[in-house]
Amino acid sequence: MTDKEPQKIPLDEIDEDCDSESRAKDIDDLVEHIRKNGLLVPIEVEEKVLNTSKHRLKSGLRRYCAYVELNKKYPEDGYDVIPAKIVRVNYN
Repeated sequence: MTDKEPQKIPLDEIDEDCDSESRAKDIDDLVEHIRKNGLLVPIEVEEKVLNTSKHRLKSGLRRYCAYVELNKKYPEDGYDVIPAKIVRVNYN
């Protein structure tokens, strides 16, 4: 189940690492596309559960890493938050 409207989630509240070259590979074109056009498709993250302080990324690793890169290059331009749909997970 997902919320209907994406929410803006701070990058530091998402449990993912983009420092690895293999994970953030080939995102230069995506970085430029997002810079020019905005993020067209929000990422998906799991809703935070009781003892976790961060969201787990469900889909959109390249988009998330592109935002991390944009935030490094343009820290004053609002790339410290990313549009995300929050997915509720049932742990039955």
